[in-house]
Parts: sequence; structure tokens; C-alpha cells
Amino acid sequence: QSTYLTQIEDINESWHYLRNLNTELQAQLEDQKSRADLTNIQVQTLKNQLTEAKEMSRKQDAEIRSLKTKLDISNSEITIGESALKKAQSYLEMERGRSLEQVEDMKGK
Repeated sequence: QSTYLTQIEDINESWHYLRNLNTELQAQLEDQKSRADLTNIQVQTLKNQLTEAKEMSRKQDAEIRSLKTKLDISNSEITIGESALKKAQSYLEMERGRSLEQVEDMKGK
């Protein structure tokens, strides 16, 4: 009988030990699950931020291309305007020369 009682006490102690160990392991598991959930939330947040940053970058690239196109058009218009101005200046110089010749011819007569 005493052997049985000792065995029962040993089993009872083992059962309490395993019960406590199980409680500890469950607590650790819950802690790790909470950490994993937090990590997953952080990862998702970073993914969303990356997606937003990529979209902003695409929009900025498109805006830069648009501005470059506008700049090219403006440069072309400036070049055309400068060319027209040079032609007008040449014409005015030619007309000035003719006018001076006519004035000289009139003075001579």
C-alpha cells in the first residue's frame, strides 16, 4: 500500500508539474502569437507605405515627363520666336538701308 501511495504521490506531483508546464507553455505561445500578430501588422503597414511611395514616385515621374515636354515646347517656341526676331531685324536693317539710300538720293537731287 505504501508503494502505491508513493506512486500516486509521484504521479500527482508529475501531473501538477505537467499542468504548470502546460500553463507556462500556453502563456509563451500566446506571447509569441501576439508578437507575430504585431509583426504582421507592421509588415502590412510597411507594404502599404511602399505601395504608396511607389505610386507617388510614378506620379512624380509622370509629372516630370510632362514638365520636360512643356519645357521642350517652350524652348521650340523660343527658338521660333528668336528666328522670327532675327528675320524681322534683318528686314528692318534692309529697309533702313533702303531708306538711307533714298534719303541720299533725294539729297543729291
